[in-house]
Amino acid sequence: MFAERAASLAAIDVSTSWRLGTTVSGATTDPKAVDALFDDAVMRVVLEDGRELSVPLEGFPRLRDATVDERSRWRAIGRREGLYWDDLDEDISERSLLGLPT
Repeated sequence: MFAERAASLAAIDVSTSWRLGTTVSGATTDPKAVDALFDDAVMRVVLEDGRELSVPLEGFPRLRDATVDERSRWRAIGRREGLYWDDLDEDISERSLLGLPT
């Protein structure tokens, strides 16, 4: 069983992001956001494939300084490849959070 699992993992196309130093799968479709959740220090973007991207709010001062209500009023942009907060004039693409070319 271990050998079969190791063989299946070896067949996965994986590349390393030079920007974030994290490993990402060679997925062929763009990620689509379905939710954005916040605590005092972190934003979590939930993607439709089940992945969650967690990023510190320090990198996004407008979101860091926003009220809970302002943070909750986001909308998808493009073909749901990004998030936009009208009140804050802030937009973020999921590809950039994954360290992929935009």
